Amino acid sequence: MVKKYKFLDNIFLNVLRNYPDKMPELFFNMFKGSSKTVIKFLSNKSNIFEDLAIILKMPKWIFIKNIF
Repeated sequence: MVKKYKFLDNIFLNVLRNYPDKMPELFFNMFKGSSKTVIKFLSNKSNIFEDLAIILKMPKWIFIKNIF
């Protein structure tokens, strides 16, 4: 697995573990844009621009707090 995806997956799993009540909202926000982009992102096949499109839709603070 590419290090980028492993890093992003670990952050997402930390958020899931620590804030399970926020997940419906997070997935709803994630799918507000192009579903094709989201599927590529979740399948570890996205490019940096697609990654940014998804990341920018997420609440930043909750993910920053769960980097480690």
